[in-house]
Amino acid sequence: MDGRMETELLEIKRSLEKALTEAENTEQIFDLLSALERTVLTPKLIKETKLGNVVASVRSKLKGNTKICEKAVSLLASWKKIIESSMK
Repeated sequence: MDGRMETELLEIKRSLEKALTEAENTEQIFDLLSALERTVLTPKLIKETKLGNVVASVRSKLKGNTKICEKAVSLLASWKKIIESSMK
């Protein structure tokens, strides 16, 4: 299961990176972040895919878009909690 999930997450990551180069494509970026929000991630998947780096880039590059920034911050915070809880 992790292998298939990782492949899907890496595809979302590539799509986010591509959409960031076309910054006017904010609707696609929001949809991709929403897809990530609906996905249940393990600490291992979060670390291996390095999605946090891309989502942080989205937040910083599109800081003028409140809707996207709030979703990015929410994702990063929830992933941080997942990782922290796995270390207890």
